[in-house]
Amino acid sequence: MSEDLARLLDLKVAWKRIKDDMRSRVFIRHPYAIQVVEFDLDGWLEARRAAIKNDSYAPASMFVCDVPKGKGLVRPGSHLSLQ
Repeated sequence: MSEDLARLLDLKVAWKRIKDDMRSRVFIRHPYAIQVVEFDLDGWLEARRAAIKNDSYAPASMFVCDVPKGKGLVRPGSHLSLQ
């Protein structure tokens, strides 16, 4: 099943979506995360594809963080990291 999934996934499109989200929709942002991944994007994506293919891919755990709202309120947010 995972080999079929790895063949179906378009990881370059997925990376473009992640990159768009990281620029505008995340609460915690590492200033160089995009540049570090894109230093060797093809190698990074191929490592993700290989992990999916051999059933060793597991997403990193997320942690809950407080996100400020207006009037001193906070709401829970989640922080995801690039695996």
